[in-house]
Amino acid sequence: MYTHYCNKKIADMTDKELISEAKGLHCSIYVTECYGSKDMMLLMSFMDELNKRGYEVEEDTEINFVKT
Repeated sequence: MYTHYCNKKIADMTDKELISEAKGLHCSIYVTECYGSKDMMLLMSFMDELNKRGYEVEEDTEINFVKT
């Protein structure tokens, strides 16, 4: 899994940043089907960090994160 994104530690990113990036990647992967080979692992890294912070993933037509 990845620990950094755009020269920033994923663990240091804000919830808002993580959610925004995760939603963008989710859209690229599952909606437009336009993504690179490492995007899925990066999405999983964002989701893992959000999970550590108490968020759960709710998938419907788009991805949502809910703090529990």
